[in-house]
Amino acid sequence: MEPTLAPGDLVLLDHHAYTHTHPRRGDIVVAQIGSERLIKRIVGLPGETVEIRDGQLFVNGRPVSEPHPLQPGPLHLGKGNLRPDHYALLGDNRTVSDMLPVHLVVHRNQILGKVTAILRTGTLLAPFRTRTHASLPHAPAV
Repeated sequence: MEPTLAPGDLVLLDHHAYTHTHPRRGDIVVAQIGSERLIKRIVGLPGETVEIRDGQLFVNGRPVSEPHPLQPGPLHLGKGNLRPDHYALLGDNRTVSDMLPVHLVVHRNQILGKVTAILRTGTLLAPFRTRTHASLPHAPAV
């Protein structure tokens, strides 16, 4: 997920983010794949055709602008159609080989939650802040 996430970063995960809404393109999520939990970005929604050409995301044959930081590269993944309740996930680092498992197609029930904040060296990164401190539950005093 570099450059968005770096080794050692901590994330705040909202397990209830999709209780009353569907995951959206661009959301960073944690997905359960077997015994592993992976952090990836949603790039494809149910019913869409997704493809990566030279690191560029195409959905239903059209290029998609990705406003988040990317590490551009030559990644190529052939077209695939997403079934109902399935989402395509991909990292932000497009320099990796297409021989590595860099993308996933997951069922909705494999998505554990949405990343709502990233903590890097004690700093909260504003682009992922979705709630103010006033709306966060307070921890009991120790």
